Amino acid sequence: RMPSSPKAVFSIFVNSFGRTLFSLGILAFLIGAFQVYSAKFRRKGVVTGILYRWIRHPQYLFLAIAGLGLLLFWPRFFILILYVSMLFVYYLLARYEEQRMLAKHGESYRAYMEHTAMFLPGEPGAKIFRSLFGWIRSKKLALGLAYVVSLVLFTAGAFGLHGYTISKTSIIYLPEKKLTAVSVIPQTDESMQSIIDIAFQDSAVSAAIENLQQQGHKGFMVHIMPRQYMMQALFAQPDMSGMRMRSRRSLGAVIGFIFPLLSRRG
Repeated sequence: RMPSSPKAVFSIFVNSFGRTLFSLGILAFLIGAFQVYSAKFRRKGVVTGILYRWIRHPQYLFLAIAGLGLLLFWPRFFILILYVSMLFVYYLLARYEEQRMLAKHGESYRAYMEHTAMFLPGEPGAKIFRSLFGWIRSKKLALGLAYVVSLVLFTAGAFGLHGYTISKTSIIYLPEKKLTAVSVIPQTDESMQSIIDIAFQDSAVSAAIENLQQQGHKGFMVHIMPRQYMMQALFAQPDMSGMRMRSRRSLGAVIGFIFPLLSRRG
């Protein structure tokens, strides 16, 4: 059983929250897409109900929410850069779509724009943009500068968080076993040592290590993670090691993966 320290619980919560956010974002996006395309099929004109009652571009908003969930679930620098870039691309696409809608529907859509927010009620993004870059006459230049500044700030913040995370990473070296162990959640050296000792009592583990030693391997890197950790494939290839991961294909397991915060075991 993995330790339940506050840091460990928080780490698991962020992972589960990211998956839930991603799933909810995709689900809401599909609802918005159904609303738009069903209206087109029935030739109902401008969609202004349900999701579109409060914001003009709910589909882009929910894709952004799903992207944030993916970033929390699978935090990588390239995903962060893609995410920030994606937000600006969504803004440009939304503006392009609005020009098309104005050309097609005229004043009815203009009236809709005047009393409906673009992405979030209250337009917080527009207010921040105007306060920081409103002094620039060229809107294209202002938008380009905002993109560069956003990339720099988010990347710098990510590097800072990365460095802090590494400094707090639980890692031990066991020279007698020629093994370095890293835990994906914070825990004490004693707890990690105990987990490794228990693992070495398993005949399958001992046989696998002995086999690797006979092949000439001089040392080993071991990752310690919760049993239900959903990204185990990033650390190991069970089919090559001769060991199999437990497969759960029940409806409850699927729901638990998509919406982990709704699952007891998350």
